[in-house]
Amino acid sequence: MSWWANVWIGQVGDTDKSVKVCDINVTYNLGPMFREAFDGVGFRDFNNMKAKDALPILRGAVEAMKNDPDRFKKHNPSNGWGDYEGAMETLAVLLDGCEHAMQVSPDLGWVRVS
Repeated sequence: MSWWANVWIGQVGDTDKSVKVCDINVTYNLGPMFREAFDGVGFRDFNNMKAKDALPILRGAVEAMKNDPDRFKKHNPSNGWGDYEGAMETLAVLLDGCEHAMQVSPDLGWVRVS
């Protein structure tokens, strides 16, 4: 099972009136790693979050994971579906998408997780 995470520019929650900036598929198996990196915020909590609100959480997670990789690698799923490197890639894609959305329109960027 997995989530689809996207960053959009437009009306929050309305994909018909928005433009998709990025799109990435994320395995549920990385949930515990993300929850720790996001200081208890769940990945689905990003759904319909404005990009400007998601950016500090994403930046903090990237910094925490870079500074202490072993702390997060302990969450690598034993089934092999997902790992620390994939989590870092996911964060980079979402971070880039949110930053792009902020450059285009600071008030109209938002995240969708489904």
